[in-house]
Parts: sequence; C-alpha cells; structure tokens
Amino acid sequence: SYDLHTEDEIIQAGFTLQAVEQSTFKGQGPGILMAVCDALQQRYGIKVRITQFDESALSTGSSALAQTCIELEVGDAVYAGVGVSQDVSRSVIQALLTAFSRSRS
Repeated sequence: SYDLHTEDEIIQAGFTLQAVEQSTFKGQGPGILMAVCDALQQRYGIKVRITQFDESALSTGSSALAQTCIELEVGDAVYAGVGVSQDVSRSVIQALLTAFSRSRS
C-alpha cells in the first residue's frame, strides 16, 4: 500500500513492503520517484538513482492500464523493473520497487 501527500510542492511518500519486510518507509522529493528513492536511501543507506524511465498506456479509455519501465542504479549495479496498473502512481511505485527488490536478492 502507499500514501502520497503534497506540501509546498514537495511530495511525501509512505509505503509498506510486505514481500521484503513488514515495515513502513517514508521519504520526500519533488516527485513520486524521488520521494520513493529518498525513502529507500534513508532506510538502507545506499545510493538509489533512476537511470531510465518510460511510461505508456497499454489501452485506451478511463480504465486504461499504465505501464512503467524503470532502470535503477543501486550502489554500483543497475536493475530493471516494470509496473502495470490502472493507477499511474501505483504503476510507477511498483516498477521502482520491483527494480529495487532485485538489488536485494
């Protein structure tokens, strides 16, 4: 699950990872991606940087699916993740966390 709030043009992101560990992460930044990266950096003390980002619609209409593809640099290695959801924010967070989880295995 996730929670996003905007205050003074800064996004505050909170999310829970159940697959990795049952705990809540919190970070902030100028956008969703930077807020989630900030949360991961705070928790794990490792540099997390987005090196590639692509987003597209897989269908049309109000129930269209969004697909997000991300390449994420974690430490000195690069990992990829894909997210798909009707909720664009969920798709973005899913892709980023998928890439990050690959760095932890």
